[in-house]
Amino acid sequence: WTSTTRWESTAGAWFVRFSEAYVSYLAKGASKYVRCVQNDRKSIDVTAGEDHSCAVLDNGTAQCWGKGDSGQLGTSLTNNYNVPTNVVGVNTFKSISAGSEHTCAVTKEKEVYCWGKNDYGQLGSGSVGGSNSNSPVKVSNLDNVSMVSAGSLHTCALIESGKIYCWGNNGNWALGSDISTTATPSEVTDISNGISISSGFMNSCAITSDNKTKCWGS
Repeated sequence: WTSTTRWESTAGAWFVRFSEAYVSYLAKGASKYVRCVQNDRKSIDVTAGEDHSCAVLDNGTAQCWGKGDSGQLGTSLTNNYNVPTNVVGVNTFKSISAGSEHTCAVTKEKEVYCWGKNDYGQLGSGSVGGSNSNSPVKVSNLDNVSMVSAGSLHTCALIESGKIYCWGNNGNWALGSDISTTATPSEVTDISNGISISSGFMNSCAITSDNKTKCWGS
């Protein structure tokens, strides 16, 4: 195997063991492990984006590695890293989600912070275009968050009441409302009992408390 700006494999498959954030390379019946997270901390969440990955550790910090040219690693720089590197500025994370070129995470205070590319307002910072961030910025006007999911050009969050808010590129109704592209959270239409959320390229889906799955976008 080789390691450049991302983990690569030409002869096998990569798997992440969520409980310990190990990467396992399997080839010809042999198994080799590369420890991703540093400092012997336990991992409580892990996520893989387009060209980068991140994990939240049991002390509330986060580490990211891979491609960092848009600031998606949150290190305060735009360097690429082939080893886990600390996300700066916040140390109370409890869950994390990596999109194409941005990353978002929920804190123990039930707030959302995002970093990386922001050409369509996917960081939720209130500004759109030319305002990438290489360190976490707090999503505006959003509290009591239980889950966040970063898509390609948009992000969605589930709050404790069951409502869902999305922001970023609204092409093909990816934000679940008639609003135009926005850099601040916008409530998804007709969902007030969500229990889980997942965002994709130009779409998102949610599971509701009555065990229904609802999707929007393309």
